[in-house]
Amino acid sequence: MGAFASYHHSDVTAEIKRLGEFVHLTSKAADVRNRYTPAKLNEHTSFIEDNMQTLVGKVGEYDSMLSSKGLLRRGSSYSGTKILWPDEYDYMPILANFNTNTVDMEDVQSICSDFRYRNLREEGFGYIKVKPGALSMHNMEKYTRNNEKGKYLCSEKLEDELRKLIIQSLQHMDTLTYIGELDHELNTDAQYERGEISIHERMHGPSFWLRVGGPLCTTDIDLCFSIEGNPTKQLGPCLMVNGNISERKCKCGYSNSQHWMKSVINPPVNTKYILSESHKELFLTLKYICHLVSEMSLWTHPDILSSYTVNMVLLTHQQTCKAVNVGECFEDIVRRILNKTNNDIINLHIYNYSPNYTYDVFFPKRMLAPHKHHSRAAIAWFMLQVIHTEDDEWIHKLLRLTKEPHTPEWWDTQLSKNDSDSRQLRDLMKVIKMCDSWKEDSPFRLEWHRRDGSVKASLTIKYDK
Repeated sequence: MGAFASYHHSDVTAEIKRLGEFVHLTSKAADVRNRYTPAKLNEHTSFIEDNMQTLVGKVGEYDSMLSSKGLLRRGSSYSGTKILWPDEYDYMPILANFNTNTVDMEDVQSICSDFRYRNLREEGFGYIKVKPGALSMHNMEKYTRNNEKGKYLCSEKLEDELRKLIIQSLQHMDTLTYIGELDHELNTDAQYERGEISIHERMHGPSFWLRVGGPLCTTDIDLCFSIEGNPTKQLGPCLMVNGNISERKCKCGYSNSQHWMKSVINPPVNTKYILSESHKELFLTLKYICHLVSEMSLWTHPDILSSYTVNMVLLTHQQTCKAVNVGECFEDIVRRILNKTNNDIINLHIYNYSPNYTYDVFFPKRMLAPHKHHSRAAIAWFMLQVIHTEDDEWIHKLLRLTKEPHTPEWWDTQLSKNDSDSRQLRDLMKVIKMCDSWKEDSPFRLEWHRRDGSVKASLTIKYDK
């Protein structure tokens, strides 16, 4: 996305001002800190955090080789970007025994790639070699694979051992009631009693996915065990995590589970790596739109942008941003996710696939794919709807309706009413449903009209063969 120039209006139009006001209003309403008192949020966070501290401590008691020296707090619940409910937390325990005294970090080879043909060396992947004699070799086979150059940590083996220990620990925690290994993806709306906890039957990226009943709501937790990596000159301390690629052998001859991915833990505080306040508001707004898609779509897993990818697109935009109103930034984000290198954002087209990429600002060779059609279509619809509709009552209605989680059926019933606000929001439902069921040769088109009936903007969703 390097083709995008800095974006700046010399004069802020009424349409851009409306878009900016929409961002301010929506981000404030969606911010979880404005929906609960600090005392309630602190109680909920303390319950989650204390139990994770206990869990990680018990894992180390059962196997001292897998003891942790810290539990890093990560994710939106700690960065001030959580929306709607405190239902997601992220933690990174750092395994204490695998450190610079006991293991060496090595770059993977230049021929290493994954199933998407990414060059893993360029994207910051590495091997973790156990130093000869640095650790007791007793039972090290549980965590390593032998290669011609020695013993290398194997994420698959480590995960197997950690899963057994996590389950054993959960079964013996007085503050929690373990209810088993479950498929969390099959029941995303599950409601747990306080203290009930389960573990997802598979890995969730590089993390163990736990689900627990908390004081305020049922909460999903990503627990990502990590290993201290070599610091980088530009980014500072880094951790190595499971590279989340298959167990088949790489071209280098090592198994893919011996390829570890570098993760930044404390990026420098500057505009290259940290969002400004106005861009953070836009981040919350875009996350809110993606959340609406997940509620309204009939798909169990709609094609929506991850929060990480949205953050990277915003950070990339921020490098050249000269806007005086965040509404200008919203327009530029639409350009970026639709891969439009010109200023035409009046007549927009969404296709089922678009081969555009953005890049991780921390690791510039890592490609991220923003061509998630549900998100792209919904974000484009919101931009056009706000710009070309002077009445904002539909926005207030929408924000009132999202005070509680809902199902697609609930939205269908709610928006079937014949008032003006519901009619406008039904267009959003139509956009999402079109993305649910792409139809060849049957493009879907929405139009916004001037008072004289002429078309001033349009959004077309079309299946691209």
